[in-house]
Order: sequence, then C-alpha cells, then structure tokens
Amino acid sequence: MHLSKMVSSGVASLAFALPMLGFAQASASNACSGSSCVSPRDLGWNTVVQKDVIIMGGGASGLYAALRLREMGKSVVVVEERENFGGHTSTYTVPGTGAPINFGVQVFGGDETAIRRFFGFYNIPLIQVQPSMAPQSNTRHVDFKTPTGLQTIKASKLLISAPPTLENMAPLLLDSREIPLFSSFKSQGYFVGMVNVTGFAPGDEFYNMAPGATYSLPQLPALYQISPTSVAGIYQVNYGAQEDYYPEMLVKADIIATVERVRRSVLGATVAQHLPPVKLLAFSSHTPFSLRVSAGEISSGFYTKLDGLQGYRSTWYTGAAFSGHHASHVWKFTEDIVNRRFA
Repeated sequence: MHLSKMVSSGVASLAFALPMLGFAQASASNACSGSSCVSPRDLGWNTVVQKDVIIMGGGASGLYAALRLREMGKSVVVVEERENFGGHTSTYTVPGTGAPINFGVQVFGGDETAIRRFFGFYNIPLIQVQPSMAPQSNTRHVDFKTPTGLQTIKASKLLISAPPTLENMAPLLLDSREIPLFSSFKSQGYFVGMVNVTGFAPGDEFYNMAPGATYSLPQLPALYQISPTSVAGIYQVNYGAQEDYYPEMLVKADIIATVERVRRSVLGATVAQHLPPVKLLAFSSHTPFSLRVSAGEISSGFYTKLDGLQGYRSTWYTGAAFSGHHASHVWKFTEDIVNRRFA
C-alpha cells in the first residue's frame, strides 16, 4: 500500500495503492515537493473518494470509531493492511468438522457499557460468564476486496487507530513535532498460534516459568504457555519476544521445538519419538505489542506532548498505545474522542 498524506486548508488527503486481494505493507510515496503537490490524476491514480473521516486501522478501536461515526451520520472509510478486519482476533476452523476455535482475543472484560455498545452494533446478545466457563465461539470477520489500481481518499479528518510506530506513521510525511514522539516508542513481539500435538492428557496446560526470576517470567524470546482447546489434540500457544522485529520464521520454529521438548519431558523420549510430529496449524502476529516509553520520557512530559497531537494537522489518535490493551478501555477512549472531536 503506497500512501502519502497532504493537508491543505484543513483537508487531509490520503493516497493509496490498493492491491486486489487486500492491503500490503505501507511505504512512503511522497506526492509533495516544497509547497507544491502532484495531483493524484497526474500520477495516473484512477479514482478519488470523498469522505468525512478516514480511519487508519481496522482493529478494535478503528471498527468502533467507524460504527459510532456512521451512527452520527458521518461518511467513513476504514483502511486496513490485512485481508480481514478484527485486529487481534483470530479464529482457526478445524478441517472436516468446521469447529471454530478462537486463538486471539477470547474474553472481553472491563467497562460493561462500552462492551455492550460495541456488540450492539452487530446485534450480538451477550451473557456474563466466568472466564473458566467461556465457550469457544467463532470470530466474525468483515472481508473486503479493492479494485486493482491506485485510489485517493479525501476527508476533512483523519483518525489513526493503528499502532503509532515510526514505521507505521512515516508514510504520513511526519514533521519535526511528530517524529520525536513516534520514534520514542518501544514495543515487543507477541505471537499466537494453534498446534496439533498428541500424547498430552485431557486438560493438560503448561506455563513457562523461571524460578528465581522477577515474577517467575522466562527470558524472552520464549513460549509463554500451551493451553488446551475444546478440540482434543489442538492447543493454543502464546509466544513473546523482547524485540518487535523478531523474525516470524524463528518464532514458528521455536514454537514447534518447545512443544516437542515439553512432550518429551512429560512422556519420556522413548514414547514421544513414536508419536506424530507437532504441527503448527495456525499463526498470527500481534506485533508491535505494548507500545511504551521509558520512565525518564514519561517524567519529561511525553504523554502530555503525545496528547497534544490530538487534532494537529486534522489528525486524531486512538488505540492501545493511548488507552491500554483491554478492548473495553480502547472503546471507552474512542467513544470520548469521537464525541468530543467529531460530533
């Protein structure tokens, strides 16, 4: 997705190269030089769409904002780099049976009003359950395809809900006020997946703990846990890395190797060697995860400066970096932004 941002007289113009089967990774396409901007038509871009608000990111906060703004009578376009909306939600469908297993977000807690409002958009009824009673249920995705070619989307306001890393934000032609803030963020790698493994007893669950370490946390990169699902032989795995650039190929290989090692420890090498190899069935990256800055930057007013970007250059921000990783907190924060800035 080639993307550039131009702001003139309070109007934000985003230009996208949208491939047929979804959105590729963003890369800068500078359409401006000095005080002049090249027209999208001059670049051969074949369509121009006018909306009230552009939302970058189709995760929990982006979808909430889009649905609320539509309720308020605003025209909205959501730009998402993945083929599916949903952010950290992921569902694996068991071949043959069609049984769905969530291995991303599974439980929603916190602000009940925000939770009920979000699911109310889809007319999905809710029941309150204890976490141990939560059923495995399908995650519904909204898929869309775009026509081949380049497209310009113009709007009076831009709402960023994607993680505001420098890599994600750089294509928006950041200025000297924005660059120092977005370049300060550090994040970690977080990955989830589903594995097929035989030999464990029903209900077996394994946690990676390091006795003597702070909070008994293992040294990363490492597998956090192996958890049973509603389908025998299929387990959810969670993996963490201190760096957000940790290669996915290495993560996948280490997941398989670690699960194999745990199985050998539980069953013994003699028994384990005669069982089918561990198979990675599904995998999803939640990277960059847990954006943060140092204590020194916080005491120097980092978040005050970050909040000061709200509305700057006709752009507003929401998402986990601004409110926390609980979906209900993100929705409550987004509700406040939408009501105060977009009404």
